Amino acid sequence: MRYALTFAILTNYLISLAQTGPGGVGSNDGTSNLEFWYMAQDAGYADGAFIDSIADKSGNNRTILASGTERPVFVLNTAAANNMSSMLFDGNDELESTYNGNSNENMSFGIIFSYTPTNSVDIMLQHGGRNTMSIKPNDRYYDYVGGSGHLSGTTATSAWTYHLKTFANTGTDRLKFYVNCTNTDIFNHNIENRTNNTFIGGNGKSNGKNFDGYIAEVFKFSRVINGAERIIIANYLSAKYNISLSVNDIYDEDDAGNGNFDFDVAGIGRIDAANLHDDSRGTGIVRILNPTGLNDNEFLFWGHDNGTQQATDTTDVPAGVQARLDRVWRVSEVNTSGAAVDVGGIDMRWDLTGLGPVTASDLRLLVDTDNDGVFADETPIGGAGAVGGNIYQFAGVTAIANNLRFTLATINKVQTPLPIELVDFNAKVVDGNHVQLNWTTASEINNDYFTVEKSADSKKWHVVTTVKGAGNSNSTISYQSIDKTPYEGISYYRLKQTDFDGKYSYSDIINVNVRIPDNQVKIYPNPTSSIITILANKNELETINIYNVLGKDVTNQAVFMQKNNGKVMMDLSNLSAGTYYLKTKTTAHKLYKQ
Repeated sequence: MRYALTFAILTNYLISLAQTGPGGVGSNDGTSNLEFWYMAQDAGYADGAFIDSIADKSGNNRTILASGTERPVFVLNTAAANNMSSMLFDGNDELESTYNGNSNENMSFGIIFSYTPTNSVDIMLQHGGRNTMSIKPNDRYYDYVGGSGHLSGTTATSAWTYHLKTFANTGTDRLKFYVNCTNTDIFNHNIENRTNNTFIGGNGKSNGKNFDGYIAEVFKFSRVINGAERIIIANYLSAKYNISLSVNDIYDEDDAGNGNFDFDVAGIGRIDAANLHDDSRGTGIVRILNPTGLNDNEFLFWGHDNGTQQATDTTDVPAGVQARLDRVWRVSEVNTSGAAVDVGGIDMRWDLTGLGPVTASDLRLLVDTDNDGVFADETPIGGAGAVGGNIYQFAGVTAIANNLRFTLATINKVQTPLPIELVDFNAKVVDGNHVQLNWTTASEINNDYFTVEKSADSKKWHVVTTVKGAGNSNSTISYQSIDKTPYEGISYYRLKQTDFDGKYSYSDIINVNVRIPDNQVKIYPNPTSSIITILANKNELETINIYNVLGKDVTNQAVFMQKNNGKVMMDLSNLSAGTYYLKTKTTAHKLYKQ
């Protein structure tokens, strides 16, 4: 397949316009109409922890806070939501923002959720003093449109769902409600002009109408998103949370048969001249813009496989290329019927912040043009140019086509993009249930320190420790660290290497299997002020009781937050400070409540 490349010098102003909102719609620097954007996935809480706040990813710093002690629970890697994290509300919890949107403005709301069906109105989101988003179709405009727009007869469901609601204060289609990308309602009611704080989880404690279920992601635009943007955002969320779209399910590289390219999905597309979106980056490092042949009913989506974002693959590369990113992207270039199209040449920009020093002339774009899953037989594409802000562009690329894979490579892995040469990184179990991590470097350049990170699923990472680096070295250096609290079963580890200037890079991911003996129980933290985690063989955790120093069973004062294979989380906030005894099936342990 032929391709053409040109390089254009672009200003920093143009760079700042990158579309970094949901699916690549809007921006996350506070300059667009994306007013707030909350997602559980990047919240950083431990599994089962109470949520005090969720940061705003829109760039507007509209953090949403817990109201008093009524806090939702953070659920790590929610299985039914494609192992993405979520917030669990129990019907009394809510999060509140001081953002005062007007209920009579043009706007679009989107939310990913699952819930426990009830007979009451389950309010998920309130905005401008009125219910903006709720569960059941017959309550979608409860109290927001004066009660005159209710539907009836639709049964609630507990499946993970994407709801999008749009409002326009002029025109005939004033209120639209989309469920999994399908338009279900059109209303023409008058919207009250009200301003009040924004709530997630409802604000109806007095009438029992709060939300009981899970929320993973929610956003608001202060405009009505156009038809192409609506389809792009829906496909981003569909891939991320494994939600089946009833219509316009265009991006299919997230399917298992295509390799599960579920991550950081973004897209460009056009329905007609009034409904288009031709510049997108989303939450990933790849931005695509300036399509030369984007016609009506044409879309281009891309997403990756969550491989390591570092040039660690030295085998599947063409001649003259030394290494490529382990991470691979795949594209859907189709119309709404799924037929292949051609949006023309595109500019591809890569944000390589954190990948160490980069020389633009070392970069190569690899496209699997014969779609055999191999890059070694391809012709590397050069001509990258630096456009500022650690961003590098391949201009006028025509090699990208429907269903093809692509990735980024280097012809000089010392100069670009690795700041250190890591010879080995391994892990082994020691002392029965500890993990010893060893790594060796052959050379180091400006290496300030290493951070050892671990994960239970290779997606959500937590810091184990930091280790000082050698700075600059041409000698072989060995390092070691011990993780005394690994997960039972598989624990994943990776190294984050940070330069003196703050730039960083990651190693390959390794894993080790830790099996805790039947009669061994780990409790942490101990002492505790609230939540404890208990790790043991699942048989040992069949029974758990807590006794005070007088021998009284006070287990009923503890709240079991999570109980699954080999792990139990309990909230002891209701216990008075003092010494207790925690008894499992065959063991007993002193427990100190602060």
